[in-house]
Amino acid sequence: MNDTLSDLVIRIKNAMLADNNVVIELPLTKMNQAVAEVLSNLGYVADVKVFKNSGESYKRLHLKPTEKLSGIKRVSKSGCRVYASYRDLKPVLGGIGMAVLSTPKGILSSRDAKKKQLGGEILLEVW
Repeated sequence: MNDTLSDLVIRIKNAMLADNNVVIELPLTKMNQAVAEVLSNLGYVADVKVFKNSGESYKRLHLKPTEKLSGIKRVSKSGCRVYASYRDLKPVLGGIGMAVLSTPKGILSSRDAKKKQLGGEILLEVW
């Protein structure tokens, strides 16, 4: 698997369709952990935990979607990257949702990126 962020988005969508009480387990990457922490700060994901099972050589990430999360969409894909300056960031669903960006200062929500006047790659949108 080359695109672990798309895998994260698909697993969250599948958990939303199945049941909101499902805990998602996925391989740990720095990008997945940073995006999960931003989603947790926004209230869309709860219980973000990093752990390592005995006998395994790699760490895993556990997270659980909340009832606040009703949709998630990957914007920038490996074949077509989408970049925006802080002036060009548009509200998601009329201000109901939030975009998650990869900026030079790390992974930020669109609200934080506007406050810090940072642009970057739009990774995903949540609402």
